[in-house]
Amino acid sequence: MFLIVWELMSIVSYFLVIYEHENPRTEKRFIYIVMTHVGTGFIILSFLILAGASGSFNFDSMSGVSFRRI
Repeated sequence: MFLIVWELMSIVSYFLVIYEHENPRTEKRFIYIVMTHVGTGFIILSFLILAGASGSFNFDSMSGVSFRRI
């Protein structure tokens, strides 16, 4: 549910970025949408790492994970 709401927030804020119709610069729009999806990819990666370490996708079990330095 967290990632669904995160993506919804990213898409809604994208429309706020493109609303500035006096300055039609498409590279800013493209950079924004790429950066939000890269950020989503990193969030998914961190969830997968934490779920692998905790054995569950539950936030409560992820909060107890500690990584030891090698």
